[in-house]
Amino acid sequence: MVNPRRTWYLPSSDAADLGIPLTTRRPTAAQLQPLVDSVAAKLPTWKAWLMNKAGRLALVKSVLSAIPVHQMLAFAPPKKTLKQLEKIQRGFLWAGRAIAEGRHCHVNWRHVCRPIEYGGLGV
Repeated sequence: MVNPRRTWYLPSSDAADLGIPLTTRRPTAAQLQPLVDSVAAKLPTWKAWLMNKAGRLALVKSVLSAIPVHQMLAFAPPKKTLKQLEKIQRGFLWAGRAIAEGRHCHVNWRHVCRPIEYGGLGV
């Protein structure tokens, strides 16, 4: 039975349930900024300068790539958000921090993202 005295509230447009924006439209980059921030927040807790590139590659493949997968299954994120996430992954892999400049990147990111069978790292 429904209680008529019970008050219900409608969430605001930026409210999220399980970390996914509640919207019927494609979310904007501003709505997905908490996702980018949560991926970037993982980096300071890891001691990247103590790891070799193989250790950083394992973290990129297992953690940094897995965090946004839940939300990307529900909707197609904007290209700006995808570029920000790739920038964080690229920076952590090559330089051990959130941003890598051109001199730190040894291989084109497209080659890194290729499957291992085709000469990439499988990111």
